[in-house]
Amino acid sequence: MIGFLPTSISALLPGSSGGAGVSGVGLEVLTPFPHGGLILVASMELFPEWPQNPQHCRFFQDPKDFLANYLWREWMARVGGHGSPGDPGLQPGEVVLAADNLGKPFLRGAPHPAPAISFSRGGSRLWAALGGAPSGLGLDAASSREFAGGYPWHRVFHDLELEHSQKYTGGDRPEAAALLWSAKEAAVKSLGCAFHFFGPRHLRVRFAGPWPQGLLWQVILSGVGVVRGASLRREGVWLSLALG
Repeated sequence: MIGFLPTSISALLPGSSGGAGVSGVGLEVLTPFPHGGLILVASMELFPEWPQNPQHCRFFQDPKDFLANYLWREWMARVGGHGSPGDPGLQPGEVVLAADNLGKPFLRGAPHPAPAISFSRGGSRLWAALGGAPSGLGLDAASSREFAGGYPWHRVFHDLELEHSQKYTGGDRPEAAALLWSAKEAAVKSLGCAFHFFGPRHLRVRFAGPWPQGLLWQVILSGVGVVRGASLRREGVWLSLALG
């Protein structure tokens, strides 16, 4: 089991603002995000297993739950207001992470319309994004290490898109593959279906130009349409965000 033990225990206590005082948690505000409004991105280091010191185990919290509530507090601090909890069992300002039948996460207890949320594991960090796109938000983090060695490129990528993407990675093919994969997975996550209904080769990535923080792109889905998003380089991974 992957767990998270914040060095600032007060971040888990009711009424605590948490956030910036928690060691190992980083927050980035993307505004204006291309094709959308405010997007908050946070990440944190993960432990490979439960804390070894039993006296701290009572402070253990699922990392996705922690990041969901952390981002929700940051979101409300910027958007303003608290609204009424969408669930009578929750306190104002408190949310619970839930998922639909296909695994798409959402915030239970957030006033309607709630911002969308998405997660991805990249290296030793968990990434999360929260944004005002209730129709869909997708996040994916991918590292070149995942595509090293004898990776079966032809099963996942089209030759032309892989060749074109290397223009943005200095000719490094594993880096280009990580960029393409993160864009494709972010796109299908934003639609709420991940790869349940589409294979990677049903999608084609077309880069749409630079963005001050990275690259803009479009993912073309056969017979469905176009998903727009952007990719940026963070902590040794390609981080891609898409709005469905």
